[in-house]
Amino acid sequence: MSASALARQLLYGDGPHGREAAIDVIRGLCIVSMVFAHIALGGIGYKVTHAAVWFDGAMGFVLLSGLVVGMVQRKTIERGRLSDGPIKVIRRARLVYVAHLFICALAFGVANAFPRRDGTYASFEDVGGWWQALVAALLLQINPPRAAILSLYVVLLLLTAGAAILAFKRWWWLFVVALIGLFAVGHLFPEAFTLPRMPGVFGEINWATWQATYFLAFIVGWNWDRVRPRLDSRPWHAFSLSLVAAVIVWARLDRSEMLPPAVSEVNAWIFGSGQMGPGTVIFAFLVMAALFPIIRWAEGKIPPATSVLARIGRRSLDCYVMLSVLVLLVPSFLPYRTYSLGADLGAVATLLLMWVWNRWRDYRSATSKARERSLT
Repeated sequence: MSASALARQLLYGDGPHGREAAIDVIRGLCIVSMVFAHIALGGIGYKVTHAAVWFDGAMGFVLLSGLVVGMVQRKTIERGRLSDGPIKVIRRARLVYVAHLFICALAFGVANAFPRRDGTYASFEDVGGWWQALVAALLLQINPPRAAILSLYVVLLLLTAGAAILAFKRWWWLFVVALIGLFAVGHLFPEAFTLPRMPGVFGEINWATWQATYFLAFIVGWNWDRVRPRLDSRPWHAFSLSLVAAVIVWARLDRSEMLPPAVSEVNAWIFGSGQMGPGTVIFAFLVMAALFPIIRWAEGKIPPATSVLARIGRRSLDCYVMLSVLVLLVPSFLPYRTYSLGADLGAVATLLLMWVWNRWRDYRSATSKARERSLT
């Protein structure tokens, strides 16, 4: 290997074989969007990464997770036993649950160590004591701002264990009825399904409505072999791009208060985010369908950029936990304005840190596999 090729490999990497690289790249873009939303809200980077208004990185993050889980679950079950899929996803849920408890413990520590942040994060006194705080965290009743996705994932992954069985038995009618029914009930009784910031304090995410995006993507992932060829269809791509552009224009008109109040009220329900509206679910899939061929093209034209994004997207849980930790700690020691140039630079530095961490993880994984092969 030449020196230049070696340098390129160390910088970008090739990534695991057998993965759909475009999915990792798009997930990397979702991470970028979330980083700017959490660290530099209102800044230049935020405005660029949230141009679609009714779609953001968190929605894409959840959609792509459902897609990948559907693909992995089908392969796992078909290669082994029916129970292998649910066992694997429950193990993943356990890992996310531990991450949730870690973030909760850190949030309590920040609230108690920095009283000025008690209004943002629950302290032991807010909950009634350390014992009540522990029980609330264990029951997913503590969800620090911008970290509720971890609890959401725990719920979705546990539900996936049953969804995988329905998919394997091809009980799609029951799958879809359950999905739509839960979505409707979530809209009718939002308080029963919204993950609280702390006991008695309404939170940000209604998991019964967000599950629709995740499980529709799960169905797509399960049938990926049939769906994948259609994504490269030029007519379909032109159709999805046109609809995405039309929705973005409509959203901008709504944001600019150029639409009648009654229309804006309907838009608020159709394209809701915390309580996911039906339009938001559909729009998320249109955005992904529009992005996929573009990313496939970019992989051949600008591989350095797509490789960096794919590197970040491959270990999305690591990146999200890292982001949550930084959002908790940095403002405690270094208060800043989120719409400042410094905040944008901080977001870029965070992305660089994520890339370095993932590069190290990939290096450790490759080294471990090479060592195992040498021993066999």
